[in-house]
Amino acid sequence: MKRIFILSLIILITLSCIMSVNAEDDITVLINGVKAQFDVPPQIINSRTMVPMRMVFEMLGAKVEWVPEMQLALATYKTSIIAMRINEYSFSVTDVVTNAAKSIPLDVPAQIVNDRTLIPLRAVAEALGKNVEWQGETRTAIITD
Repeated sequence: MKRIFILSLIILITLSCIMSVNAEDDITVLINGVKAQFDVPPQIINSRTMVPMRMVFEMLGAKVEWVPEMQLALATYKTSIIAMRINEYSFSVTDVVTNAAKSIPLDVPAQIVNDRTLIPLRAVAEALGKNVEWQGETRTAIITD
């Protein structure tokens, strides 16, 4: 009986250590004060916060389309169309009213992780005219209008 108790205690301590390590690795994304819920968690890749595209764009008010044969993600936001191709180090933003287009360079390209398109949060949010703040101590990205 004593052996079972000690073994149970060791397992409990081990599990709580693992859970606290995972909690420290979690990245929180707040968009206009609302915590984003992701089916694939945000990740830091080459010092950039990468998040699932669809969830972030939709929370920002954009409509999202995926063109699988081209590995191209399209988002429509107000009068802008954002085109982002997997593994490319830039994306384009085109204003359909003025016909102005610009290419925005990326340090880390969009990529597919667990069947989700992960995008660099800051670059995309700023391209939509949003403010971005990173709180390193809490690992929280804050996006506001």
